[in-house]
Amino acid sequence: MDKVVYLPQGTGTALDNLNELLFNGWSIVEIHTTDACCFVWIKKDKDEK
Repeated sequence: MDKVVYLPQGTGTALDNLNELLFNGWSIVEIHTTDACCFVWIKKDKDEK
């Protein structure tokens, strides 16, 4: 299962949510940044239930 997480600049809640996903077994595949935000492609081998 793959997800893309959008992190606007100066983010709080979105970053907390990403940290929780990473803690729960997701891993970062790729990160793309712009001047105002960041897109993080994450992946988990098994579907989340």
